[in-house]
Amino acid sequence: NLPYDVLALEPMQIQLTRGSTIIARRGAETSDVRYVELYRSGRLVARAEVDGDGRAVFENWAPGIYALACGKARAGAELTSLTIEESGAQVVVDLP
Repeated sequence: NLPYDVLALEPMQIQLTRGSTIIARRGAETSDVRYVELYRSGRLVARAEVDGDGRAVFENWAPGIYALACGKARAGAELTSLTIEESGAQVVVDLP
């Protein structure tokens, strides 16, 4: 997110950080799942297909609290929570 004064005459310094990678691995109960959804603050922010190894990979995410759902999450569906605590981390989550 950039501030509103990006058109100012003075140069602006913006500090960038390396994004984190989330790897969601399918479990026995979800072996037929074809995609995984990533949520933040209750909003769908990304969807990834499950590869041949049973993994869905989400790259370049900021620290924070996220949730994963196998396929399309329905109201009341159980989500798998995860927390990214530092930039540049790799977080592996085993789904049920």
